[in-house]
Amino acid sequence: MKNNYLQSYKDLLTNPILFIPDLITIVYSFFLAYFLAWYTGLVDFIKNQNTLDLLTQSDLNPIITALTSHLETNFGKIILSIIIFFITTFLVGTGMLTVKFNLITEIVNGKRTKLKQIFNLRSKNFYQILIMRIITFISAMVVTTLILILGSIFYVIHPYLVYLLTPLPFLFYLGIYFRYHFMLLKKQNPLSSFKSSINFFKKNPKHVIFVWLITTATLFITNFLVSQITQYFFYVT
Repeated sequence: MKNNYLQSYKDLLTNPILFIPDLITIVYSFFLAYFLAWYTGLVDFIKNQNTLDLLTQSDLNPIITALTSHLETNFGKIILSIIIFFITTFLVGTGMLTVKFNLITEIVNGKRTKLKQIFNLRSKNFYQILIMRIITFISAMVVTTLILILGSIFYVIHPYLVYLLTPLPFLFYLGIYFRYHFMLLKKQNPLSSFKSSINFFKKNPKHVIFVWLITTATLFITNFLVSQITQYFFYVT
């Protein structure tokens, strides 16, 4: 098992092309958010010298009043921007997720994809991954609802019992962590791969946690670098 860990990490480091879909998603989300913030007037609102002065005061009522007035004035634009942001990032995110996991599949099968060819993978398995994301979203809503219901019951019994529920969202996340692996590498349908991922976590919790830690650390470093670039972008604009 240890050799599998090292090989997985080696494959990740020797194939930096795997980071491109995540990077594109992050950059796209940032620039779309910035554009929509500009469209709704939020950028000018934040840059306004009077607003910056109000933020330095101990009394927050003026800034709250100004922000409320801005939201009321641009309510339609804000709602439209939120809808556009979630729909487009969901679709673009699905496309990039499709590219990413198709790249992983090709690497596992011993193939190598050139940089200019990666977007040719965006249509392969797109609908399967879209269905999987919908299943994941619905399942997360069900789990959240159950946690809220149990939390209400536990709170009535004793407030401290609510803390027993705090690991559940993380366990759910780890349980479905390998859902795309089973769907794309094992050629299972979305629902079956969802169930297989949960069963795999039950049998191999240490393996899942290790892979999650490596992936999280790598993404953290990537996000840190992107955040530094975006801060510079805000500074120069």
